[in-house]
Amino acid sequence: MLQRLKDAHEVPPRFYSVLQRTVSVACVHKDGPSSELQSLIAATAAAVCRCDPEGSCPICLARWTPEDSLIVLSCDHVLHVDCFWKVIMSSGAETLRGCCRICTQRSHWGPVARGNFRCMLCSAAAAALVRQCEAGGGLTCEELAEYCRRIAKEIGVTYTATLQELAKEIRKKGTKLPVAEMAKLERLVSSAAEVSPDRIS
Repeated sequence: MLQRLKDAHEVPPRFYSVLQRTVSVACVHKDGPSSELQSLIAATAAAVCRCDPEGSCPICLARWTPEDSLIVLSCDHVLHVDCFWKVIMSSGAETLRGCCRICTQRSHWGPVARGNFRCMLCSAAAAALVRQCEAGGGLTCEELAEYCRRIAKEIGVTYTATLQELAKEIRKKGTKLPVAEMAKLERLVSSAAEVSPDRIS
């Protein structure tokens, strides 16, 4: 199917990007893409390079390459996946949460894409938390709650669902942590669950 799409030449980058999210959910791959996902990641980058050969990421300003991992927003603006993550996690204007930072249009995601983004972003956040814990650092309850609030507002899911997904990912990624450190992370998540997202500044 992918080869037929490539042969069509007119398939827009957004189509590949959405298909990538759908296949990601179907394959349940967040920590290392399958061969199908790898092919779609490459197809998305190839489509962007074809449609905008002189273009660059509006966040980091790097020129597009066939090796990029990209996301195409509903307004058709394109970002590196890593830049999308940095934008979400950064403290910025609250009025732009859930909107393209280039044209300010609200981003529209279907339920499959929202679920995939929630899993993907919580997986990345959990990995970062576990690394911090291994290095002897960590977040406060308020900081963790704020990160979950940003993810939830950006992609249009609930704070509670985001926190539950994060807890699940922490349990998966923290299997090598000492019992005491894992218990500390679980207490942190439990404390964040008691924080009202409306009261986070």
